[in-house]
Amino acid sequence: MIVFLGDCIFEQWDKEVYNHFFSDFAPLNFGMTGYTTRDLIIFLELTALHGLTPDVIILSIGTHNSDHNYTTTQTLDEIIRIIDLLFELTPDSEIILLGILPRGSKPEDRRRILNEHVNKKLKVVKFSKPVNYADISYLFLDKYGMIPDDIMHDGLHLTQKGYFLLSEALSGFITAVLPSSS
Repeated sequence: MIVFLGDCIFEQWDKEVYNHFFSDFAPLNFGMTGYTTRDLIIFLELTALHGLTPDVIILSIGTHNSDHNYTTTQTLDEIIRIIDLLFELTPDSEIILLGILPRGSKPEDRRRILNEHVNKKLKVVKFSKPVNYADISYLFLDKYGMIPDDIMHDGLHLTQKGYFLLSEALSGFITAVLPSSS
């Protein structure tokens, strides 16, 4: 089984694309619109991940922090806390941590800049156990660093084409880390 944890990017997944790429993995999707890192920490503390022991957990969280004036350090610290909680709750699960996707259609958008700073720091974090970090931001940008409308219609929410790009990348990562017995 695989579990998706995150925000609106996961909750609003195009159903056709989601089923095409992930139905064979017995997925559970706990994406929640508007979630910040703090909201996900509270969710994990209250639910203990419902006692699940997934083979793979895919985590995408942090983009909404920029809407709530979080600093880079606050966002980074809370992502680390989420990973630590996951290690406690389900120590045998493989974790795929996605870099925060680009935000705002233009490179100078302050939210995108914040997310890029968090991603740079995430690349060098030494977690207590191995984490599979994947920054796939480049998939959503054109050669000028802009986010095309046919990928993110509002600079945040993915279109069907955007979800196809996300799903294709994630299915490859999942297959690579999925224990061979699954």
